[in-house]
Amino acid sequence: MVAAEWAEVRSRHKSLWRFLAERNTTRKLRRRQVDKVENQTTDYVADERYDHTLFKYLDGMVQCYEPKPFPGRMMVIRSSCEPTGRFLDEKLGWTEFATGGVEPGCGPW
Repeated sequence: MVAAEWAEVRSRHKSLWRFLAERNTTRKLRRRQVDKVENQTTDYVADERYDHTLFKYLDGMVQCYEPKPFPGRMMVIRSSCEPTGRFLDEKLGWTEFATGGVEPGCGPW
């Protein structure tokens, strides 16, 4: 039967695409591809739900967080690529929390 159908393709009575579409192997591959896409969509939705849940949790934690004083001395280490300037605090706002003081770190980081 396959040989007879192939003869129709060669004589141009049937298109190659139609011939391939009628093959069981092609149908199985197409089904697998559809299943794969559906599973990816399901995974994507699950990932989106997880991201949303994680975001809500972290947002709640941020809303409840109250920084407390640190009873020691701190060193703030900054990248040399980080912007600096007159209006940018070199201690990055840690002064009010470190009761022992804050030392700005200098280095090739």
